Amino acid sequence: MRKLVFGVQGRVKTVPAGHTATLIMAGAGDGGLNAAMTTWGRVLQQYQGSMTKLPDPVSTHLGYWTDNGGYYYGGLPLSAKLAYPLFEMLRRAQIPVRYLQLDPFWYPVQSSPCGSGAINWTARPDLYPDGIPALRDQVGVPLLLYSSMFCPVTATDYPGIDFITSNYFDVGWDQGVIATPAPSDSLAFYSKIMGSFSSPDVLGGFEVDFMDFLLLLFNEFAEDTVSAETWAAGMAIAAMKQGITIQYCMTLPAFIMASTAWPAVTNARASEDNFPTNENRWKIAYTSMLYAAVGIKPFFDVIWTAADQPGNAYGVQRKNVELQAVVSLLSAGPVGIGDGPGYTNATLVSLLVRRDGVLLSPGYSATPIDAMFADAPPPGELWQAHTAINGSTWYFVLAVDVTPSYSVQFGQLWPRPAGNYVLFPSYSLWTASCANGSTTCVSPLAAQGSWTVDTGPAVLNTHQHALYTVAPVFSNGWSLLGEVGAVVAVSPARFASITATASGVSCDLRGAPGEVIEVAFVHPIGTEVHRVIFDTTGTAQVHAGL
Repeated sequence: MRKLVFGVQGRVKTVPAGHTATLIMAGAGDGGLNAAMTTWGRVLQQYQGSMTKLPDPVSTHLGYWTDNGGYYYGGLPLSAKLAYPLFEMLRRAQIPVRYLQLDPFWYPVQSSPCGSGAINWTARPDLYPDGIPALRDQVGVPLLLYSSMFCPVTATDYPGIDFITSNYFDVGWDQGVIATPAPSDSLAFYSKIMGSFSSPDVLGGFEVDFMDFLLLLFNEFAEDTVSAETWAAGMAIAAMKQGITIQYCMTLPAFIMASTAWPAVTNARASEDNFPTNENRWKIAYTSMLYAAVGIKPFFDVIWTAADQPGNAYGVQRKNVELQAVVSLLSAGPVGIGDGPGYTNATLVSLLVRRDGVLLSPGYSATPIDAMFADAPPPGELWQAHTAINGSTWYFVLAVDVTPSYSVQFGQLWPRPAGNYVLFPSYSLWTASCANGSTTCVSPLAAQGSWTVDTGPAVLNTHQHALYTVAPVFSNGWSLLGEVGAVVAVSPARFASITATASGVSCDLRGAPGEVIEVAFVHPIGTEVHRVIFDTTGTAQVHAGL
């Protein structure tokens, strides 16, 4: 028997007089599960007042990450001495990184009796002798700074702030007692530490990790109905006042839903730590259904762009760098590379971003197609993302380890398609014959049609994948296939508007000044590929068939 259970958490000891709980139930008729989730999320956001999120460069621009899984982590932290030559290499290789994330090594921590919490939120002098603002000046980009739990001794560095301590914990890789600011002092504490890097040119974002520990380890957060929300609201309001955004990590659905009231909370990690010794943590599309529905951008953690990176802290090679790059971009959230010096694959990066570092993401995050939730789901993984511009929708369908062959019903996609479309393989699968005027790699696809997918199976944790673009056919018989070579052929970051004319298609484009791309179209008797050069304002137009 299946049960729907809701209400106050079981550990809550007291419920204040007048406490109310609101339940939102949403359906979509035959529109499917994805439609129902987005309807539910839209209603929740409206209930909270439909807050407009702060602009979030972390979700829109390429970043460099030192998280667990990055080249610089653990016993090899990215010090100021290492950061400057690294960013000089990135610039020479024309890798347009636009911010730097620093993980927990950047501040002093205490192991026993504290469970690796921060002693305070200041830079370690042995790694950053000139401080964080000086590091920002060295690397030339803002910083996304990591925060997690603190220690009981932290209170001595922040007089006037009350802290609460956790129950003792032992999770194998760490143990002890941690602390965090009391809910009543959350706003004051986070205002203080964020304000210490108040210039937006220094602090470009705030990452908070181990949020699940709040409800698991702190009695104050689990035993009443308001403390956890008060604590999180204090942090969010402090960030809002500083004009910076927040990323949630290891969070819980309760915090994700509550974040609809806080404009500063813009993105959240949707995976476990993506360290190289585990090649199976890329399946984020299921978590992304919740995040995207409530306006939170999912993040798939740090990725490598090259498999072999000698000297890395893990002593291994990665097997699925291309798949992980595709998954990261299709999330429509942050993309963070963590390659070692000189190891970044510039060709792969160029498929993900504009020349100025803006991510060429889809308009909506990748989620599983509805059939993945059927009693007899497809073999492997089938996900969909989409971009909607001027009333037309382009779909991007990712297949991973799909074998034996499976017939994808076009009508299973969301939003439900109407009219005629064309199907073609994306980015590295784009064949020369397409660019040379042949339509052999472009297949017509009616709204009730289907196509067959068979990627082959995973072999020793090396996953097999294919990405397909499904583009609408306009009433004049033309179709925009998109940017040649890009993983997401039609991204809102590239295409500002798309208009079908009497005899072709016109597009307004965005890019970096001087950037050169190719845009492809198909029409009843062949294809057209147009070379586009962006002017000094970063705009361009292309007119096909005119």
